[in-house]
Amino acid sequence: MINFDLNNIDSVEFGVCIREGGEQDYSIVPVDKGVQAALTEMVRTTIDTWESCGKKTEKYSPAEEHGSLARLETQLDNDVKPLKELYEATNLPTRSNSLNDPAKIVFYFAFLRDGKNRKLLSVRRASTFKGLAKPQNALARFVDDSLKIVPDTVFKFDPDFDFLVLDQRVVILRYRAFESIACVEEILVQKAGENVDALQQSLQFVNLVAMRDYVSTHKRSARLVAAILARDDLKKTSRDLLKKACNSGGVDVKVIGGKLVPDKGHEEAFLKVLDRRRYSITLIAQRKETYDATGRRKTN
Repeated sequence: MINFDLNNIDSVEFGVCIREGGEQDYSIVPVDKGVQAALTEMVRTTIDTWESCGKKTEKYSPAEEHGSLARLETQLDNDVKPLKELYEATNLPTRSNSLNDPAKIVFYFAFLRDGKNRKLLSVRRASTFKGLAKPQNALARFVDDSLKIVPDTVFKFDPDFDFLVLDQRVVILRYRAFESIACVEEILVQKAGENVDALQQSLQFVNLVAMRDYVSTHKRSARLVAAILARDDLKKTSRDLLKKACNSGGVDVKVIGGKLVPDKGHEEAFLKVLDRRRYSITLIAQRKETYDATGRRKTN
């Protein structure tokens, strides 16, 4: 449920993020009431579409793959630090010239406040927005009963946003856009060593420290570690059952000093077992098939 009153909007601000020289810069662009109304309607469409994507909201996981549209949610914390900083930003500079070079626009956003002073941030990648129709593109309109070339630069808004931020929540409709804008993968790689150490505390019978360098240099493994760390049942994991699952899934592990250690080259597969993403099945006699799951849904 979205705790925000779209029928009682107090203010709407529009802004863009420009990337130049590897740095991102945010600025507010003045807009009239017509654009404010259009942005509000985009938020309404986003919520309607998000709610129609499933009967219940799923927790976002960095190791999971979804369709182009999904009903996901995550917390606004330091794992999505760029979003947290934008949402909490005050007194962003107002620059009317921020749209002068559309190629540099990474995404556009809107801050809405309702009658109870609740704040909602809505974000959309600028792929359509910066696909401008310039005079040389022969965009035309009727003026005084005749067709004339539009002499101005024209921007096109999208029908909805990729995700919303409110109440310390991120409501995600397009997860790939969210990951890109929130720099999810970059942050997880930076935190990989820290996450491995935290995971080690919950799985004392696994030598995860030996995998620290590997995870820090492999993006997919960094995602898997973060996903595993988010589980609330890690301490219930059985060493014997984990070893059995590895053997079944074709993952080679050794026991060194009483701790499980995956063989070199089996590190990512080992993490997939922990995240319930590697499984085997036998439907043909004498033939065991092993698969990795990029998407999964618990049925019991």
